[in-house]
Parts: sequence; C-alpha cells; structure tokens
Amino acid sequence: MISLRRCRHELGHIYAALAQNGRAARADCGVSLGRQLSELLLLRAAEGKLDPDDYYKLRLYQRRLSFKDKQKYVSNRAVPWTGVGHWQIVGYDKLLAYSVLAGHGVAIPKIHAICHPLREFNGAVALKSVDDAARYLCGDAPYPMIAKADRSAFRTDIWLLEAYDPGADAVILMGAGPAPPSVVGARCFAKQWRYMFQAQPQLT
Repeated sequence: MISLRRCRHELGHIYAALAQNGRAARADCGVSLGRQLSELLLLRAAEGKLDPDDYYKLRLYQRRLSFKDKQKYVSNRAVPWTGVGHWQIVGYDKLLAYSVLAGHGVAIPKIHAICHPLREFNGAVALKSVDDAARYLCGDAPYPMIAKADRSAFRTDIWLLEAYDPGADAVILMGAGPAPPSVVGARCFAKQWRYMFQAQPQLT
C-alpha cells in the first residue's frame, strides 16, 4: 500500500513535469494539458509505472499514439529487482537486447548497418571490415544517422553523422566537423566492441 508521503511525492513530480514540459509538448502535436495530466496519472499507476520524465522524453504525449500504445512503455520501477542482474547482461549487448525487444513486439530504433566481422542483424547491412564501412559511408548510408557501440551501458561515445560531402570526401560529424570515411570506419572497428549505425530519431 502506498503511503501518503509517497503519494504526495509522486503527484508533485507529475505536476512539476507537466508545468515544465506541458506547453511545449502541446505545441509538438501533443494532446491538451488536461489530457497530459490524465495520462501521466494513469500511466504512472499502471503496470508499466511510467515516469513523467520518460513520458516526455519518449514523446508519448503525441496525438498520433493511442492510449493502448502508450501503455506498452515501461520505466525502471516496473522491472523487479530480482531480475536486474540477469537482464543487465542482455541490456549490455545492444543487438541481443534489440532482438529480445523486437521479438516481443516492442518498437526499436531502425538499425541501418552493423560494423562487425561476424555479427549480423536482421535487415541491417553487414559491414565486415573498415573498407566495407568506408564504402558504405560514402555510398549507400542514409544520413543523418547515429553511430554507437554494439556493447555498452551508459556510454557517451555516440556520434551523429549528419551527411557525406563528396567534394571533400568527408563525413560530417555533429560537433566534430568533417572526417574521411576511412577514419570513421577505422574508429568503428578500433576497440573490442564494434559500432552500429542507427536511424536518427525524428521530431515529427
């Protein structure tokens, strides 16, 4: 049974999130402020225990989503502590985690390509070497896209690849400027983990 103190804390968190994000969410194809409040309360109390911050980060306020779809999302509190140690192994391996999630009908970011000499992923381009990656980056790569390690947890080395400039033969990295495709490709194969190229989230 939830305590009165806990209830007040939860309500305060919800109201604060609504006050901070509600109007911007409404302008971003979102439901009304009253509807946002209702959804925040219902989703927090539901089995997924959706946190108000996650509600806004995942843009679940958008009108295009049915409430049934929104109920499919969960926050950390919905995961039993007894299973965290086991699931940490799955979560660390991004390809394994995406396979499990996709197999249960959970939407995952589209994976364009995998940089790995052995591993592959359904529907993704298999880049087996630095040369394969370099050719992909100056050829079929669908920019903009994100590059991140295939095995990681809470890592910050995620790059946004904005475009390929054929005149300069360079990949444009957000915040880092241009780099030759061969250099970017080498970086994707340089460490014990490899990288994947994923679709950039679209704010639509």
